[in-house]
Amino acid sequence: MLDFVFVTKGSEKMKLEQLLRGIEVQNDISKFKDFFVEAISQNSQDKIKNGLFFCYQGSHDMIKMAKCAVQNGAKILVTEKLLDIDVNQVVIKNVRRSIGLIAQRFFDTSKIKVIGITGTNGKTTTSFIIKNILEQAGKKVGVIGTNGIYFCDKFLPAKLTTPDPIDLHEIFSIMKKGGVDYVVMEVSAHAINLEKIAGINFVCKVLTNVTQDHLDYFKDIESYRNAKISFFNQDDLMVVNADDACGQLLIKKYENAISY
Repeated sequence: MLDFVFVTKGSEKMKLEQLLRGIEVQNDISKFKDFFVEAISQNSQDKIKNGLFFCYQGSHDMIKMAKCAVQNGAKILVTEKLLDIDVNQVVIKNVRRSIGLIAQRFFDTSKIKVIGITGTNGKTTTSFIIKNILEQAGKKVGVIGTNGIYFCDKFLPAKLTTPDPIDLHEIFSIMKKGGVDYVVMEVSAHAINLEKIAGINFVCKVLTNVTQDHLDYFKDIESYRNAKISFFNQDDLMVVNADDACGQLLIKKYENAISY
């Protein structure tokens, strides 16, 4: 097993203005837009010298989290409303979505080719089938999923089926430096719903099936199914299971869906 720690630090400093490109900012940041960000985090416990901290509404006290992040080196907060704390703040509409977009720029992972697999069952098996096919074609492949992270004959344990965006893009960056051509990753319904996959260049998306699961979170099967369907877009190359009700909906909705 490879010893590995996410340091939430890119290969070099990047101006705040560059990280926010294309993201609508709702307050005046002209006084600090040229600040060089050295680290990014969504965990207030991380040590992030000269860092950018994403502070969004959740189960924790936002002011308490923000103060903790500042004590640990954060110089700028990304938040959805101005907080009563003396630190530079960037106010945007959707902090959760911005994490993936900013992480992609910070770790320079826009060009890595990713194949995303979603579904209730069969994601792990399908990911390794695709891995083996690509390797037979001479490609170097990384895998991210329930069983862990695999690349270049190395293994890393995974806490989540789909890692949080900053960790995810740091993994992509490390794989890229290791010469990985394709990343095959499992995409959970939670990750789709929480917009953890924003900023990822999916070259192909796969649906295995949708059965009753995670209803403690989604409450009903329709909401769960809609989360899966929202993963797919008109311009995607997609491969879907034609024997599945959700797969049938995608085939009817998108003419470019390849069924199996």
